[in-house]
Amino acid sequence: MRIIAEAATVHVTGRTRSEAEASLGGKRAGSLEGLALEAAALPGRLVVHHCDHSNDAETERVAEEIRAANRLDILVNNAWPGYENMIEDGDFTWPRPFWEQPVWRWDAMIGAALRAAFIMSRAVAPTIISTQRGLIVNISFWAAQFYDGNAIYGMAKAAADKMAADFAHELRPHKVAAVALDPGLVRTEAVMQNAEYFDLSNSESPRFIGHVMRRSILARIRHAPFSADTGLDTRIYKHLPHHIDIMVKCTACGETREFQRDNLPVAMRHALIADIEKRLKCTSCGAKSGKLLFGSYVRG
Repeated sequence: MRIIAEAATVHVTGRTRSEAEASLGGKRAGSLEGLALEAAALPGRLVVHHCDHSNDAETERVAEEIRAANRLDILVNNAWPGYENMIEDGDFTWPRPFWEQPVWRWDAMIGAALRAAFIMSRAVAPTIISTQRGLIVNISFWAAQFYDGNAIYGMAKAAADKMAADFAHELRPHKVAAVALDPGLVRTEAVMQNAEYFDLSNSESPRFIGHVMRRSILARIRHAPFSADTGLDTRIYKHLPHHIDIMVKCTACGETREFQRDNLPVAMRHALIADIEKRLKCTSCGAKSGKLLFGSYVRG
């Protein structure tokens, strides 16, 4: 939500459509419907995609829907069914040695989570590469380097780290980055359903990792070299041009960020540039003194 609060467009995937479905069986799970309601009051745009990432076809479908927008700056791979069914027949099976682990846990952590990260990254990489400044993030954990009570878990996280490292190597010539991000113990719905088995004294809210991602994303977007010297004649271009990039600068405090055309109300998308600028309000200082800058990101 921190990213949407910055007027960005965010795509999110999930298996649970509604709050009613999320509460079945006494579960404390989130839903796409709940996220949409929370995002409704924010200046950005949330696009929800119902998807089970254990199904390659569904992952590919979502990727195609995202590619249709012709723009993707950041991909965060975070689909993770590995914490499901931690208690089986009243027994907490997570810390069992590998020879007593259920095979479904391998399928969930590696066959579903890791595979989904690769399938989605592979599908949208060309779109990200076209920005020449994108970022792919694999959510991982330090269990990749140290034993943390479950061998399959450690293997899955080590593979996520290696995937990000090799992606970074192959993406570097295209000025796109790839990293593995290791949060601490996150109070997800599945973790909280099994809270009695965890030490939550140093755990994190899911919003914390969102805050970290927000800083990384904005740094990646805002600090990309931008040239406003394109010779655009606003005496000719009375409306927003679609062939170049646009930044918006607050002339009161100097805050500058990328301008999102899609966040404009439909009725304003063909309005005069001067009329659009009159409606711009700085999210940092609150002043209505926005100035649109037309140009392009430096690719060299």
